[in-house]
Amino acid sequence: MRNITQVLPYLTTIFGGLARRVVLLQGTVAAGAKRFHVNFQCGCSLRPRPDVAVGLCLRLGARARLVCAVREAGRWRGAVRLSRLALRPGDAVLLLFRFQEDHVQVSLNSQPLLCFRYRLPLARINTLGVFGDAWIKAIAFLPTNPFDASQATCPTAQPLLPVQTQLAVPYSHPLPHGLTPGSTVIIWATVAEEPEHFSLSLRAAPPEPGLVLAACFRTGALTWCQGPGGAHEVLDGFPFHARRFFQLLLVVDAAGKFCLALNGVPLGPFHASGLAWPCLTQLGITGDLRLHSVLC
Repeated sequence: MRNITQVLPYLTTIFGGLARRVVLLQGTVAAGAKRFHVNFQCGCSLRPRPDVAVGLCLRLGARARLVCAVREAGRWRGAVRLSRLALRPGDAVLLLFRFQEDHVQVSLNSQPLLCFRYRLPLARINTLGVFGDAWIKAIAFLPTNPFDASQATCPTAQPLLPVQTQLAVPYSHPLPHGLTPGSTVIIWATVAEEPEHFSLSLRAAPPEPGLVLAACFRTGALTWCQGPGGAHEVLDGFPFHARRFFQLLLVVDAAGKFCLALNGVPLGPFHASGLAWPCLTQLGITGDLRLHSVLC
């Protein structure tokens, strides 16, 4: 279980899938709230928006109601609606999602709400998103229903962010064959609470220059640098935020340009002058972030 009070919108990777698991969300409806959403998503991109296998929307006001639907290829469908929801601004919220083979059971404050059948494969769900007018105290991924009286033992919560010593920062990973057109590097990480900087480097043996992507939170600059005194390029905007999860995609395209995308949004290519891609044989990550997974 993890305390995430006041951090909305909130996105996190779901580790290990959701089959036969329970997700618990605890918090309070904000004063003057209009609505808040809990989405079990197929990815975390911003453009295009990801498919949502289970999208729960609590609409508040004089006549509180609930809508649960699926979003596929940009369109919502299969909506299930409940009216006269007993929920008001300032109320405590305890949402429980119990994922079965072909449906999810949802309860609110220990009262059953609905059973929602999947329209998208459960295996595609890999991201949890929470948005809107609420104060979220904790989220937990549980192996069993914590409110099932038939359970003989107290269930334990798996960590929201698993600790893996092999992903400790600073992190280094060999690229034995270097990079070639079509090579891809994907990094899943969360920025630290009070970050100053982090960097991603592709190192080469001298005299070949390496390549560094550096993010500086003090200046708000995201910069490519090719070797000491080499090509230097500052990207527009600064897309990283403290305590936010991100997925960073790096691809060498057919023309030999290094392309970068954050949460599915392209950040532009870097034209590495005279860089020999096969010579980049070491990936390094340093700075104020927590790694969850690296795929090369």
